[in-house]
Amino acid sequence: MIVATKCRKPMPRVIPVSNNTSKRYEPYATILHRCGEDTGCCGSTASVCTVKRYEVVMVYVFSYDFNYRKEIEALPMQNHTECHCVNRGSLLMHDSMPRGKRSGQHHQAQQWQQRQLLQQQSQQQLPPSTIAHWRRSDILAKLQLQKQQNLMENMLSCHCPQHFNVFEEDVERHAHLPRPHSVFTRKCRCDCLLNNVMCQRFKTGEEAISLEDRKCILEHNCKPPVCLYGDFNSKLGKCPGSTIASSSSSSSSSSSSSSSLQRLEVALN
Repeated sequence: MIVATKCRKPMPRVIPVSNNTSKRYEPYATILHRCGEDTGCCGSTASVCTVKRYEVVMVYVFSYDFNYRKEIEALPMQNHTECHCVNRGSLLMHDSMPRGKRSGQHHQAQQWQQRQLLQQQSQQQLPPSTIAHWRRSDILAKLQLQKQQNLMENMLSCHCPQHFNVFEEDVERHAHLPRPHSVFTRKCRCDCLLNNVMCQRFKTGEEAISLEDRKCILEHNCKPPVCLYGDFNSKLGKCPGSTIASSSSSSSSSSSSSSSLQRLEVALN
């Protein structure tokens, strides 16, 4: 128990990827190892558990600026590898320093430490197997990011007619592989929320969409909406109605016409 609680091994924590308020990041946090008072105990209350050694890891994220421009950024972040106990007073003196001066000095020291560590790593003679493993991991990470980027671009380029909302769906298809496989590809669709009464009228064919939305669909800038009773009719600009409703209306009209003919025959006789 004493060994397990000793200040030596960092613990995984959820860490924000950046404090830059001029951009939005996705994902906004990642899991890294950290040293702290909640990760290990020291022999005295005058000491505190903090980082002794760390490595710089590259975290790949999507970033968005105020103009909604999207790009992939590689952010260098510290991953603690070893902890130790230091005097609490030295940390208190550091915390009592003015915030601007402290953050500026810390940022400069962090940049210098990162450059030194990256330079040391580049100068080390690593085994070929380790280098090959890093390259494979880097390729897999880039492929995963590219897949996420394609999905996000697909969702961002999905425009729907008025009153309809963008939904994400998994489309199953069978891949031509040696053994039967099911591959799911994500696409977007234009559908109604359950509480959107106006959208439900378009979906059931009671109303036609606007001319502007029809033009957007015909020019392939908007996706056709999902209809309840069949496929969307681009020429009419509306969803097909219920066959039961149409058959009942036609039967009622035919019955009314037959009754009219009967009344006409009675009047003639």
